[in-house]
Parts: sequence; structure tokens; C-alpha cells
Amino acid sequence: MTGPSRSNVTSLSGCRPARGADGGGGAQEKQKERARERSEREEAARALEEAAAPEPLMTNKGTDLLRKMGWKDGEGLGANASGPTSPPKPPRGGFVR
Repeated sequence: MTGPSRSNVTSLSGCRPARGADGGGGAQEKQKERARERSEREEAARALEEAAAPEPLMTNKGTDLLRKMGWKDGEGLGANASGPTSPPKPPRGGFVR
């Protein structure tokens, strides 16, 4: 046998197209609209977060490591986040080697 015989093949001329293919139902349009609205809400929330985030006090290897561990600018150091909130000042003469 090389393929289906003519008697086994049914005609699709009386079948309706799937919903949404001819604009019926509008499920795809509703889904796209919901996705667009969700994207707009997420973008607005992200913009608010960025506006509310304080500007970093400084960037160096130490603060980068602290940020990777979850620390945020303005929080205190230590187990209860009750430690100093600003970076320590270097000694007057600088660091001597």
C-alpha cells in the first residue's frame, strides 16, 4: 500500500474552520490584549521601582559583593541590619602599606 485509498478519505468541504481562524470568538484578540495590559503594568511597576531606588552610595568590590548577597544601599550591616548604614571613612593619612 502506498497511501490511503479514496474510500477512506473524507471530504472536509462541510467542516467549519477553527475558532479564531475567521475572526469568530475573538479569543486570540482577548489573549493578546490581556498580555499587552500585563506587559504595560509590569513596565509601570518596574519604572516605579527604579524611581524609588536610592542612588548607590559607591561602587567598589566590597559593595558589589554585599549587593550580590542581598544588601541594599541604606540598610545597616549585621545580622539584624542594625549596623552602620554609611560606608566607613578612610583614615586621615590614607591607607599606608
